[in-house]
Amino acid sequence: MPLIEIKNLNKIYNQGKENEFQALAGISLTIDKGDFIAIMGVSGSGKSTLMNVIGCLDQPTSGLYMFDGEEIDKLNQRELVKIRRNKIGFIFQNFNLLPRMPAVKNVELPLVYKGIRPKARRDRAKKMLELVGLGDKVRHKPNMLSGGELQRVAIARALTNEPMVLLADEPTGNLDSQSGFQVMEVLKGLNKKGTTIILVTHDLAIAKYANRLINIQDGKIVN
Repeated sequence: MPLIEIKNLNKIYNQGKENEFQALAGISLTIDKGDFIAIMGVSGSGKSTLMNVIGCLDQPTSGLYMFDGEEIDKLNQRELVKIRRNKIGFIFQNFNLLPRMPAVKNVELPLVYKGIRPKARRDRAKKMLELVGLGDKVRHKPNMLSGGELQRVAIARALTNEPMVLLADEPTGNLDSQSGFQVMEVLKGLNKKGTTIILVTHDLAIAKYANRLINIQDGKIVN
C-alpha cells in the first residue's frame, strides 16, 4: 500500500464573487514509504498548495487523498490534528524556533504537547540533535547558531515524534549554498534510514538530492 495516494485532486480558491482561482487541477500522484520527492515549479504553480494538502493543513475541493490507508476527506478536525501531530513532520524556510529557548527546548516542544514526561522528552530531544550533528549545541540559543545549524535544529524538532513523512517547504531558502548543502546531506541521510521526505524547492541543485523530481505548472504535474 502506498503511503500517499492522490487521484484527480483539485483545489479552487474563491476570491470574490464570480472570481475563482484553481490552484490544483487534476493532480494524481503516488508516494511510497521511503521515497524522497522534490516538487518544483515557479511561484504560483501550485507546489505549496499541494504541500499544504499533503500535510493536512488544507483540504482539496475535490478528488481523493489517501494517507497511510485513510481517506483524508472523511476525517474530522480532531483526527486531522492527530495525523499532523503523530505522522507528519514539518520543516519550514524560516525555522520557526523560539528565540529564548535553547536548542534542546525547541526540539522538545512537540513532545510537551503530547504530554511526555520531562526526562523522556529531554533524552529524546538530545538524541535527535545528535542525529543531525548538533549534540554539542543542545544548550545554544538560536542567536548563537548559524543558519544551517538553525535549520538542523528545526529538522531535529520535526523528527521528535518519529513521523512517517517529513514535509520540507523551501528548507534551504534562507541559507547560503554551503549551509544549504549541509542541510540536504542531513535529509539525504535520514532518507537512507527510511524516512519518507517530500521537498518543495525552486533550486534544481537542491532538487537533485531527491530520488524523484516532480514539476508543477498551472496546478498540473507536467513531468
